[in-house]
Amino acid sequence: MQVLGSKIKEARKAAHLSQAELAKGICTQATISNIESRNTCDSLDIFSQVCMRLGVDVNDFLVPSEEQKFNEFLDVIEDKCNHLKYKEAFKMLQDYSNPIPHHNSLLLDKYNYYHGITSLLGVKDSSEALFYLYQGAEIKDKVNIYNIMSDNAIGTMYALEKKMDRAKIYHDKSVKMLAEYGREIPKMAYKVFYDSSNFYSQHGDYKKSLKLCEQGIKLNKENNSSFYLEQLLYEVAFNKQMLGQDAKQDYIFAYYYAKFKGNKSIADAALKDMETHSISFDDK
Repeated sequence: MQVLGSKIKEARKAAHLSQAELAKGICTQATISNIESRNTCDSLDIFSQVCMRLGVDVNDFLVPSEEQKFNEFLDVIEDKCNHLKYKEAFKMLQDYSNPIPHHNSLLLDKYNYYHGITSLLGVKDSSEALFYLYQGAEIKDKVNIYNIMSDNAIGTMYALEKKMDRAKIYHDKSVKMLAEYGREIPKMAYKVFYDSSNFYSQHGDYKKSLKLCEQGIKLNKENNSSFYLEQLLYEVAFNKQMLGQDAKQDYIFAYYYAKFKGNKSIADAALKDMETHSISFDDK
């Protein structure tokens, strides 16, 4: 087992222990020496006890596996996409040269989804996007969130190409799969809620759009996050207005929150709708 021997040595010295003192009752001094100088330990149980004596978390002193490294890389990609930095994320994926763990279907689906969505929204390459998204959408064992997000992204791609009948098939499919997910919905599903709510509102299904918006806002609240929140708030106001409901406070909230987030396009859209429907900021 590969371990971070230099960090163990630093922790031992910080605790003012010799190798023999650290080893006492756990293992031999030679084992501690091997850990520190050769970065190896044959027993996880022994290494866990060493870490416990040093008061450190064993996971922080193990050399990450290739799967862990790949997942951490994809987490960086995910963060870039959450902040709409699709082009930057696409370049990082293109430059990635380490082995991809093809035996881990969840990680592979995650990779295919992010390669697909960055191809679509980062460099506007629909052919490459479709290549990866179809792979991401393929269910190997049981449905995971990246299968759903891949189908949803295919719907977004067809909508961008004005192929609305095809787009609806994939939006309907992804929303249905998310409703039947049967587990705690991961926070990255906010994008499914927003993209599909936007699609349905554009095609007059305001009730369905409003329900998806509210689910997306609830997901953000549960995860103490704000991904696409100003867009979701605006969609709530728009859908309520189109359904003949009182949308004044929703528009005001969406406008000020968009201003706070620096999203000028959403703030302007809210303001324009308010002017169109004679909605004022005062309480009169």
